[in-house]
Amino acid sequence: TRYEFAEIKSDIDIDQCAFYDNADKLILLDPSICGGNTTCVNNRTEYDGKADLYPIEVMARPVYCIEDLPPIHQPYKAHPGSKCSSNEDCLIYYYPYNSSKEIKGCNKAKKICEGFEKDKVFQSYFFLPQFCNPGLFAKKYNGVQDGYKCVDQYKKGHKCSRSHECSNDSVCVNSTCTEIGSLKSGTKLNAVDDNQLYEHPWLACETFYWEFLKWLPDKISAEYKCKDPPHSNNGQAAECQGSYDCRVSDGHHTYCQCGLSGKSHCSLAEGDHYSLEFNKFHKQWFFSPEVHNCNAIGRFQGQCILDYMNKNLSNYYIYYYIMKGSYHLIKDADEKLVKVFAPRFYSLNQTINGGNNGGNGEDSSRLI
Repeated sequence: TRYEFAEIKSDIDIDQCAFYDNADKLILLDPSICGGNTTCVNNRTEYDGKADLYPIEVMARPVYCIEDLPPIHQPYKAHPGSKCSSNEDCLIYYYPYNSSKEIKGCNKAKKICEGFEKDKVFQSYFFLPQFCNPGLFAKKYNGVQDGYKCVDQYKKGHKCSRSHECSNDSVCVNSTCTEIGSLKSGTKLNAVDDNQLYEHPWLACETFYWEFLKWLPDKISAEYKCKDPPHSNNGQAAECQGSYDCRVSDGHHTYCQCGLSGKSHCSLAEGDHYSLEFNKFHKQWFFSPEVHNCNAIGRFQGQCILDYMNKNLSNYYIYYYIMKGSYHLIKDADEKLVKVFAPRFYSLNQTINGGNNGGNGEDSSRLI
């Protein structure tokens, strides 16, 4: 896709400032169309299916004049503790056993999703339903069919079977609540269901990265080893002709994609600089006082993270998330294009680096 600035004339008032020509694979932009307090910017602000940010989408889509960049929002239903504006925002409102006698949803006064209190027993067919308030988890309760009871999360060092049982600064590995980021590279560990959104056991590794070793006899648990994440052989976001140019130190490859510069660059590997920088700020979240506003699953989800993460930390968290996922799409691009298609990055870059596109290589963990 090519991008060109042009004067677009129209006989009627319009608020669209970027147009896609499918035949020529061309996007025409005219920010001068936007008048008054409006600006020509990409306003896509949803989370994706993994509850992460859509930081930038370089894609064939129109762009419109808007007054302010909308806040990042979550199209999925929120867990107890997350902020809300109506019952429909909250997962528990759709809970099958939620009878008219006890409607749970959005607390109108506090504007947060309410869950079940400590010692509350409830029924659910859901697998590991996390409808308990922050600080609690749903423990299987044998006194009632399909029953669960809200109990206190376990502290570091307590025996566990799943990560949601552990306090918000820990995950469950080796059947023990283990502090996030505490295991050195080379450490072997056992964990369950690493691919579940509510588990995240690899966060126990100081590098937030591990490798699979073998399945254990129960066929549910597996053995892993913490290790340093692989890095791009040619440096992060190297120019490429195809994904075969994007080799990584572990023998795999990342992906070659065309970005705003009109050139193709390799997406980042987990061990590249901006990926590692993001991990630093991600880790800070789990040890912040604000994490306790989220429940056992909500702490991992983008909505609750950005509901409560303090402004200074969230600036760096979002900035480096964008750099990790989309630097290859922004690299070497015209600043005017970045301002339109990646407005959140553009604004944060002005705040963090004074407009130095792509950062200054400083160890940003010292900037907070």
